[in-house]
Amino acid sequence: MYFSKDQGIIATRQELLAVLQFCGADGGAAFVGLSVRRGELTVRAYNGSAAVYHRGDALDGKGGRYEGAHRWGVAAKLLACAAKSVKGSTEELVLCHDLDGSLSAAIVREISSGKPIAKFDLAGQVDGQLPMFEDDVPEPRVDPEPVSMFGADPQMVAMLGRVCRACSGVTRWVLPSEDRRPIYVEVDTEERLGDSETPAWLVEFMPLRFVDADTESPERQAANRILSEQSAAE
Repeated sequence: MYFSKDQGIIATRQELLAVLQFCGADGGAAFVGLSVRRGELTVRAYNGSAAVYHRGDALDGKGGRYEGAHRWGVAAKLLACAAKSVKGSTEELVLCHDLDGSLSAAIVREISSGKPIAKFDLAGQVDGQLPMFEDDVPEPRVDPEPVSMFGADPQMVAMLGRVCRACSGVTRWVLPSEDRRPIYVEVDTEERLGDSETPAWLVEFMPLRFVDADTESPERQAANRILSEQSAAE
């Protein structure tokens, strides 16, 4: 995805699908966050247990970086509907950007000719006040002593696969030192990850915790205590 002052926010079908799978059903999670500042477009979505961040260029329409700043939250349901209208790799979605900084419409168009195919009204579908979209993108730090074992939800791995398809990319996992902290997965082309550039995509999720087989759960400890008290009373 990228932003251009003379057009708006441009996204492919694969990029939209990669982001939308991280959206939730309620509150801020039912929106996709989009912000522009310092010449960069940032797209965010989260579902309560995982989040995705995407970075793209913000251009001024004249070959340079756009220095303005904007923030929007677009309803995920509308974007999902628009994504269904984008067919294959020959079409794209444009969230049209007005001079006053608002997003007024979503247009599906042919990439080669720019011919519009479908249009969606964004009235009532954009919220510029959602506080979750004010946060900066996390900066993963490589821990010198990462966990040696962790579990990942199979659905989470499948979601990562769709992010990879959005940029024909590969993954680099940044593991924490203990399983109460999030795992970060950077996704981009092999060349960009190899050059240690800022990745286009970042996924954040919590690992599944492993319980030591020799360690009793709180429920088992409570049950054993009750049995002990009953035995003592007899």
